[in-house]
Amino acid sequence: MDVQSKLPRIGVGAVIRNEKNEILLVLRNRDPEKDNWSIPGGKVKP
Repeated sequence: MDVQSKLPRIGVGAVIRNEKNEILLVLRNRDPEKDNWSIPGGKVKP
């Protein structure tokens, strides 16, 4: 196991609403959770 894999992984997500109080969702096209709806976000590189 290298040093990089021992570090905690950081991710971000955002809940974005418009003036109609609708929430922006994205359809994931990569694993994990492929083909599921999610809030937009991703991993932060160290």
